Amino acid sequence: MLTRILSGLEISLPPSPPTSHIPSLLDYLVSLAAAAPSSTPTPLLPADTLTFLGSIIPSARVAIIRTTEGLYDILVHPRLVSDSSKKHTLSTLPSTPLAPALLILALEGHSKPPRAVPHVLALAAQLGARVGVAGSTVMDRYRVLGDIVASYMNSVPW
Repeated sequence: MLTRILSGLEISLPPSPPTSHIPSLLDYLVSLAAAAPSSTPTPLLPADTLTFLGSIIPSARVAIIRTTEGLYDILVHPRLVSDSSKKHTLSTLPSTPLAPALLILALEGHSKPPRAVPHVLALAAQLGARVGVAGSTVMDRYRVLGDIVASYMNSVPW
């Protein structure tokens, strides 16, 4: 409906950045981590993943959002990294699957000590489902982001 109205008015809107999804994805994860184990017959995430999330998100919410923004900036603003010719093609792909991948990487960076999310595939599937994409697509973006962070480690604003 909105698309038809905008095209009828000959108006185009710029695409929203993937970071615009982060606050709602964090709210969703908080609700999953806060749910009593007995409130759902089958938990949506394994218990150790929920514990991992519950130990990070409440205290680091703003920092997590800033980290996702910093990670995204590295993709779209190559001047932030030493080799400015390396604007990554990931920034030209649809932004929706990138949001959960950015969030997972930021969560890992804010864990103490930094570590991988337990059952990352399950988390990717839940976050992907929340934004309407497959968990495998989220994992593809996550792997590419991990490679980018590894190559630009000194440029990431942790």
